[in-house]
Amino acid sequence: MLSNYFTLKALVDEWAQWLPGSQIQECYSQSKGELSFSILSSGDEIHTLRINTLAPDRNMYSCKGQNRAKKNTVSIFSDAIDGSIITGLTIAESDRQISAALDSGLNVRVDLYGSRANIYLLGPDGKVLDRFRQVGTAPGNRPPEARSPDFPLSETDLAAKISNATGPLEKRIQRIISVFDRYLATEVVFRCDPVQIGKEPEKSLDYGTLFRTIGKLLAELEQPSPHIYNNSGGVITVSPVSLCSLGESEAESFPSMNTAVRLYVRKMHSRSTFDSQFRPLESALSRQFKKEVLRFEHMSQELSRPSRADQYERFGHLLMALQNDAPAGAEQVTLPDIIDASGSITIKLDARKNAVQNAERYYQKAKQTRAARQSAAARVDEAGRRVERLQDLINVLPSLESTVDVKRFKKENAEDLDRILTKHRKVRPSVPYRQFVLADNYEVWVGRSAAQNDELTMRVARKFDYWLHARGVAGSHVVLRVPIRDVRPPRSILEQAAAIAAFFSKAKTSSLVPVICTQKKFVRKPRKSLPGEVAVEREEVFMVEPILPVQHSERTI
Repeated sequence: MLSNYFTLKALVDEWAQWLPGSQIQECYSQSKGELSFSILSSGDEIHTLRINTLAPDRNMYSCKGQNRAKKNTVSIFSDAIDGSIITGLTIAESDRQISAALDSGLNVRVDLYGSRANIYLLGPDGKVLDRFRQVGTAPGNRPPEARSPDFPLSETDLAAKISNATGPLEKRIQRIISVFDRYLATEVVFRCDPVQIGKEPEKSLDYGTLFRTIGKLLAELEQPSPHIYNNSGGVITVSPVSLCSLGESEAESFPSMNTAVRLYVRKMHSRSTFDSQFRPLESALSRQFKKEVLRFEHMSQELSRPSRADQYERFGHLLMALQNDAPAGAEQVTLPDIIDASGSITIKLDARKNAVQNAERYYQKAKQTRAARQSAAARVDEAGRRVERLQDLINVLPSLESTVDVKRFKKENAEDLDRILTKHRKVRPSVPYRQFVLADNYEVWVGRSAAQNDELTMRVARKFDYWLHARGVAGSHVVLRVPIRDVRPPRSILEQAAAIAAFFSKAKTSSLVPVICTQKKFVRKPRKSLPGEVAVEREEVFMVEPILPVQHSERTI
């Protein structure tokens, strides 16, 4: 619900209390898809307005202070808006379009919806002068107008629209009231009749009650009561109102929507970093535990079978006692069982040996079988201890709630985990690329030639890996291999990868080198292009020193 209309409206209403009259000092980007405004308020306080335009975490919030990094940042709209005074802040009725009017006659327009979410600089005529991302409305054109409100006007109107929609009741409400996300639509159904959740509307549905429930929720949304909802798996959502449908979840209330959003975003980022550490550990332990259990069960089953040592020893006794009845050169012999007087026993023989030698052979086999069984029993005990140890480690996992907990867990159990994590590390076929091993299982692969660059980028790199190249100069294609899909690497890892890309470029003698970075899925090979040539979209720029990460290892694979 980060970019839900009502969340954004609550933020705009809060900011409108202090933002008009403030001065924009600078506008910059230091993360992909994120734009920051440094604001000097009329009370001479510095604030930073941060807007993230990328799914799934489109959001905006403000915080006190200014923390622009000394490097790897890019100024945006600077010539046009630096020093401008904000004269007003509004949000379109029933749409996620936010406008900040400036004293210069320009306007900063924020559209936080869809894959083309963007931030525009508009001229006095309402046309786009510049834009943050290279998507959406192009310069010289007018951005789209806000949608008209689509609230049902009566219970009859509501019934007609729901009847014309498809799917469960909450999905139909979400479709006919565009400003309701799934949480608000589910909340309406829950407050009206919880039994209806997940079901198509019944013929007996009370549309009058449903219409009044929607009206009451809209009234609550006009007077926000910000909440963050959590469960054992982490944060669930942030909401401008209390959600009865999440009653079993832990709820935190906040005095302002801005405070709630800022904390929620921080928790989400923390959770993403935690998942990148925790999930490989959990997966490796789970796989190893299943293997050890199967091994233990198989070994226990083998050990439970009767030992053949006693039978081998009986064969030896019978051959020694009745050696005259065992003809030379025979491959088997049938002798009376004089030990138990229970009939006869057929014994296989080594035709090259006499009866005594065959008896000695069986005595030796009995001795070896007993020794092997004792060794097998010891191995079963050891396998059982490994299963118990892995179970103990797995039992601790639910108590790990932060990256600090994970690191401490790994350190305290290094002897057990090093073998397991190393064992489950994927083995890749040998390829002629340079490879740098960074922290937290991140690897950087570097091409050695134009042909290898093409192979590395277009065939080897996965779509969720990160691709880097020194901007404007010849150099190696560099791929940062991500250990887990859909987890953005920490900034420190991206900077190290960018430094490697700068080092393996024609600009390696420069003090600072601009390096472009994007996910591999945004890199394509134009038709009839030369080896090593690619087209790149949605890149961000890092200004880095061209050095290798000396604190980590390099190897050629």
